Amino acid sequence: MAASPAAAGGGALQATVRGQVVSTSPLNVRTVPSTDSQPGGTLLRPGASVNITCKVRAQVIGGNQIWYRLQSGEWVTARYVRNSAAVPFCWPPSATGLRMVPSVG
Repeated sequence: MAASPAAAGGGALQATVRGQVVSTSPLNVRTVPSTDSQPGGTLLRPGASVNITCKVRAQVIGGNQIWYRLQSGEWVTARYVRNSAAVPFCWPPSATGLRMVPSVG
């Protein structure tokens, strides 16, 4: 099975989904799900495996609005990560540490 238990924000136990980086160049890991944020200092090489805890809708990258929260608490765009199973949305949203803002329009 692709999922395994992991602690996520707030100490709740949830499954992780295995993912693989499919970009052709190293992928920046971010502190928040946006390229406007500083890279987290980690570069994931093409083919690298990651543990995904959940996903959010955020900045659109290459037509994809999904970002994955990694087990480390950092973020990567789903555009360049192939997941091995369905990834749940982060719930509650406050568990991500992100500030939610209403959509405009």
